Amino acid sequence: MDKTYEIGGITYRQRPIVLGQLSLLMPLVGNVSLDLTSTAAAIASGLTSALPRALAIVLVEEDAVSLREAMSPEIITARADTLAWAITPEQIIEVIEDFLSINQVSSIGAKIAAALAEARSKMTASNTSSTASQVETSPAETSASGESPPASPSIGPGSETSAGEMSSAGS
Repeated sequence: MDKTYEIGGITYRQRPIVLGQLSLLMPLVGNVSLDLTSTAAAIASGLTSALPRALAIVLVEEDAVSLREAMSPEIITARADTLAWAITPEQIIEVIEDFLSINQVSSIGAKIAAALAEARSKMTASNTSSTASQVETSPAETSASGESPPASPSIGPGSETSAGEMSSAGS
């Protein structure tokens, strides 16, 4: 879904955002306190001085040769300056509302939240099962080769080794 706007005698187009635009936009909105119920006015207010640049990333002249060229730093700066002196508050709200609609931000947010919850659940289940399957082993039961440890010499009646032989063998 594309949306067009006439701002200051120039026709701009807003399309679904691509990764390149998102990477330019995220540093601008990173400090803005937003949630999935934020209004367009709250978003505009939170962006303050970054608003013209954010709009310049989202809106591209209809006759732009390519999106990649339209996202060059020099062109974004020039577009931001043009928009800052031409766009009305009503148009700002409209562009932000359309952005949220075109990009289905609430749906994307819900999908990300669900994926994170599922990952946490799997990690918790994995940690629980690995903890339960661990068996404590004493050093006497552990051997480097994986074989059973040698039998301890027995001391007492009927044994082949007497206490005297053990003490002399150990010295």
